[in-house]
Amino acid sequence: MAKLISENNTEIGADAFSTLVNTQQTTEKETSSNVLGGTIDRPSISEKVSMRILSMIKSGNLKSGDKLPTEKQMCVALGISRPPLREALKALTLMGILESRQGGRYTITDLSPSRLVTPFNLFLSVPEEDLRKQFEARATVELDLVRLCVV
Repeated sequence: MAKLISENNTEIGADAFSTLVNTQQTTEKETSSNVLGGTIDRPSISEKVSMRILSMIKSGNLKSGDKLPTEKQMCVALGISRPPLREALKALTLMGILESRQGGRYTITDLSPSRLVTPFNLFLSVPEEDLRKQFEARATVELDLVRLCVV
């Protein structure tokens, strides 16, 4: 059986990840109720996977320095194929939550505020004037595309 090893040299069995996933699924089923008249929200599989991993981190089941199981093990535990899993892992990596290692293993980062704010520095460094011009250009192009579609 494959083991997960945290930076504290704590071993977590790969089956522990499956147990966490199953626990998370039952919790989600209990909290989600179909209320008539509400909007229907259909997140993609990769969004659901990334939210599930985030909730495991928030709940303390996964900690800073923990290594995630292999992609194959996570696919089996989550009951999904590799492409949505890879998309979710890539999104969490871009957000600074996961770190990709050689060989495809992912590790949870130290989750320091400076690391988590880094992806937003690009948006914060662009002058507001440039952003306004970009939005205006986008609105113009989108309006012209709508006109072409209607004709």
